[in-house]
Amino acid sequence: MSKCCAWAKRRGSSPVFAKLRRVHFTRRLSAWPYTHTLRGNGYMCLVVRKSPIAGFGVFTDAPISTGEVIHCLSGESISLLNCAARVILGRLSEDSPLATGRFTYIQLDDFSVRFNHSSEPNAAMRGESELFAHRDIAPGEEITYDYSLTVLPNPVTWFWRMPCNCGAESCRGVVKNIRQIPFHRIEELTNAKALQDFVIAWVQRNIYA
Repeated sequence: MSKCCAWAKRRGSSPVFAKLRRVHFTRRLSAWPYTHTLRGNGYMCLVVRKSPIAGFGVFTDAPISTGEVIHCLSGESISLLNCAARVILGRLSEDSPLATGRFTYIQLDDFSVRFNHSSEPNAAMRGESELFAHRDIAPGEEITYDYSLTVLPNPVTWFWRMPCNCGAESCRGVVKNIRQIPFHRIEELTNAKALQDFVIAWVQRNIYA
């Protein structure tokens, strides 16, 4: 686990930026219950706005360089069985939790859950739940990551589906588990360590073995 993720866990759902710079967290009313604006001495500003992809998304009002930490996704840690029960009972939508291990998930907090999926994302996951810029991101861009790369195949996720409305040229139309992603892409991301630790371990066991 990265230092920033460990710090975020100690602080509850507090987000953290690269190099552990001081961050100011403010809320202001908007069309969605609040807009979250995260500021680090003018270093970065993330805002929740209406998204052309789906509902509300997270946008940056400042440039973000490749490799920079954007946000450490956080929330309540739950087991696979607990996650499945909450989905069945309607307490959790099946596209909301984030896997952090083969049988562990995070029920994402109100800010973390706003990062939308894209088939051509500008961000990626690493460590346990650290979202970072996979390429340079310009001011005004929505920050997205590929949900499929966080979902390993198991008896539950084999049947998991969600529509993809990212509008990218390579839009897959439907989001499934990681088996949907071409091998060369998974290999590229594994070598770049642009996958969560548990996903890299799974790839090495099941694809490179």
